[in-house]
Amino acid sequence: MQPPIALQVLYSGILPIGIGVHEDRLEVPFGTSVRELLAMLSERHGEPFREAMFVVGDLVPNAILIALGREIRHGRGLDLPLEHSGRVEIILLPAASGGG
Repeated sequence: MQPPIALQVLYSGILPIGIGVHEDRLEVPFGTSVRELLAMLSERHGEPFREAMFVVGDLVPNAILIALGREIRHGRGLDLPLEHSGRVEIILLPAASGGG
């Protein structure tokens, strides 16, 4: 059995305004997926995190996730297993709006 992995989760863009923090440090089980990590962070930060990051259960298009140096929206994306300690960056850009 693998030991848990230590993660530094950095929040930037407009997300820290809603959740009130710029960083979390936590340990997760080896092989935890990015999707599972987001569920853990939703539990930790509650409704402000969920409302900012998800629409009908899907990640909002203005969110950028970088897990252990890789942008993870493409390929295996949210199902990427986290298999070593490191940094996860969650960047929430302001939503684009139409011009008039």
